[in-house]
Amino acid sequence: MSGTVDIAPLVPFFLPERPKTLLLQTIVAPALAVPPAWSEWLALAGSDPTREIASDRIGARQLMPLILSRLELAGCVIPSEMRTVMRTARTREKLRWETLSPICAGLLSALASDGVACTVAGGVALAAAFDEPWDRHSHDLELVVAERDHDRVVGILESTRLARRGVAPTGATMMDHPSGLPVVIHRHLFDEPGFGHLGVALEKSLVETELFGVRCRTLDATAMLVHVLARAVESPRWRSVLQWVVDAAALMDRADETRFGDLIARSGASGLIGRMKTFVTALAIDEDRAPDVTCVVSEDVVPLCLRGAAGSWRGWKRVWKAVPRHRLDLLVATIAPPAELVSGASARGRLGYRILLVVRAIKFVGRAIAWRVRAR
Repeated sequence: MSGTVDIAPLVPFFLPERPKTLLLQTIVAPALAVPPAWSEWLALAGSDPTREIASDRIGARQLMPLILSRLELAGCVIPSEMRTVMRTARTREKLRWETLSPICAGLLSALASDGVACTVAGGVALAAAFDEPWDRHSHDLELVVAERDHDRVVGILESTRLARRGVAPTGATMMDHPSGLPVVIHRHLFDEPGFGHLGVALEKSLVETELFGVRCRTLDATAMLVHVLARAVESPRWRSVLQWVVDAAALMDRADETRFGDLIARSGASGLIGRMKTFVTALAIDEDRAPDVTCVVSEDVVPLCLRGAAGSWRGWKRVWKAVPRHRLDLLVATIAPPAELVSGASARGRLGYRILLVVRAIKFVGRAIAWRVRAR
């Protein structure tokens, strides 16, 4: 049995910074908290708040329709140019959903008629937690299938005119509908092997539901909440878009607290997942909470947490500085990730990925040395 490690210094890397938190407050916080949060964000946004809110850097572009709705209800002042951009985004999301719906209905019907059991995940599944499905940005269809059904599912989808685009390093098959809609076929709920036991537990929490008029399977609300938070832990890319906080807040009232605790206990990162849920809860009730002093995880998920915290070179450098006791672990986690993270790629792809990691590691070490020299 592995021991435990306190990773409290890493927690801030998993939570949004102040400007992003203010935008999130306009969506999930009580109505009285919206105007002051909006006013403070405008003050921090600078001379061009419209460009700021629509930039990829802040990760809120796909949340603009929800932000607009809350600001209008709260009677907040919205710059005219920004109001136009937000209204356009709201119209675009509704049109996107109306276009996506019949396509997804046809694909799910084709799979159902062949008796294939697959789980619908991602934005399409999460849309059911929102007042209107187009309130949740969706740009693809994500399916999770058992290994034994993978080739069969791909064959069925190819018969509906989908084309294979390739295979991700983690083994997910990428396909494209003639309309341009991406379809992603996952072999597991998580990319990180460190979440393998958690994924197995979540797969026991499937429920039959109806999406686009077709009977299919999704995770229940509690398992979906765990999935959203755990994906935010494992993926800096997923976390960089603030949608994960809004998804978690939308699922919170539907989730069972006891089952949530039981499920995250299946992962060694339960302490970190719990901290992220606490952040969302405090945001949703507009309550200032003193941060916990510790955040304990199992030793075997420390590399997973380090990879999740680092993300970019800038993040890697900050993590390096924040956790001096785990610098060797950080190097190993970066240079030699688990084989499962690249097992889906071809032999040539795996070799290329390993070479890329070595080159990246050399750059990391070189930059770290240069950084230390400049700091003296």
